[in-house]
Amino acid sequence: MRVGIIGGSVAGCATAALLHRAGHDVIVFERSESDLVSRGAGIATPTAAWQDVMVHGLIDATLPACRAGYFRFVTRGSGTGQQRWLGDVQMSFTLLNWAHLYQCLRRCVPDDLYRHASAVELVEARPEGTTAAPRYRGMVLWRGLLHESDIGVDALDGCDGWRVVYQGGHGAVYYIPGSGRSTEPGKRLLMWGYYLQVPEGALPSALVDDHERQQSSSVPFGKVHPEVKAGFESRLADLLPSSLFELVQQCGNSSIQAICSVAARSYTRDRVCLAGDAGAVFPPFAGSGVLRALANATSLADALAGAPAVDDGLGR
Repeated sequence: MRVGIIGGSVAGCATAALLHRAGHDVIVFERSESDLVSRGAGIATPTAAWQDVMVHGLIDATLPACRAGYFRFVTRGSGTGQQRWLGDVQMSFTLLNWAHLYQCLRRCVPDDLYRHASAVELVEARPEGTTAAPRYRGMVLWRGLLHESDIGVDALDGCDGWRVVYQGGHGAVYYIPGSGRSTEPGKRLLMWGYYLQVPEGALPSALVDDHERQQSSSVPFGKVHPEVKAGFESRLADLLPSSLFELVQQCGNSSIQAICSVAARSYTRDRVCLAGDAGAVFPPFAGSGVLRALANATSLADALAGAPAVDDGLGR
């Protein structure tokens, strides 16, 4: 079967790798001119779910990962500014660096099957086909990265991951492997991410980068406008425990992503199939988008392998 895959990020590479191994004729169309090394930041996912992905051979034990046996839930203490402990949730998590995962998946796709600078402008289907445009959901995710060696102290007090809750949103702070792929304490990266409500009318001003250029849905790492950063900081100052707010102030490498969702009537229409963010972006926006993307890829490959015909596999 000939397969064209639009988008060469995590879902695209995973789908291409699995279908290529199954003997299909695959081509990936990616609009970016270079590899997507700077997209995303940290990934926290339950270890059991991650092991299921490993069974399909997309990744192996050489992919660097940090581990967390639990996440600590905290909030800002009333009138004190100090953290207030809410409880510890015991669950094994695997903590990854997005760039390392992407590089691993990209290596699974032969170069001659991956076309850079190839933007797909039109997909034709039957006249009765419908489209569903992503809808902005009134909030953005502001994320930042800090080198652990620059922090000076153990910011998470011996825990590998914290979840933070506050009025109108929530966030997470955890360690991921550093740029040198090290998981050793002192050589890791600390990632923080906080959801903030931004009215739709104010969204364009939040998505202006540091060169005054308007971005459509996200601002890359290191490109957040100083005035936007200052505005977000002023809002978090009264929402976060003071120790976590200091990390936000210290960080000079952050990004902004507008949160959108789409509810598709079906994952398939004729020979068009949705996977990854194109297929499922939905609330409560608690993360795991990468895990869902990989699950879509493995589910598609399994369905096609076990079906007597392509249409049957897509229906599954």
